[in-house]
Amino acid sequence: MTPRHKKAIRIFERDGYRCQYCDRKFSEDQPPLHMHRRIFGSQGGTYEDKNVVTCCFECHADHGSLKNKHLFYEKEKTYA
Repeated sequence: MTPRHKKAIRIFERDGYRCQYCDRKFSEDQPPLHMHRRIFGSQGGTYEDKNVVTCCFECHADHGSLKNKHLFYEKEKTYA
């Protein structure tokens, strides 16, 4: 298992095997999940834990639409 694969498993566990964009829950056995950098690499984003979230295949397939997109739980917040 590569270090990146170990990190992915840790991130998936941290996020409860739940896509942070659509809030769908996936099985721990074979989750079709990806790690997604909230700040893209081209913008200087790294794979630090605070910049990486769990993302399902469907959400990640439209990668460009995730730029500056709020996470599911952030949608619930109201800002005064």
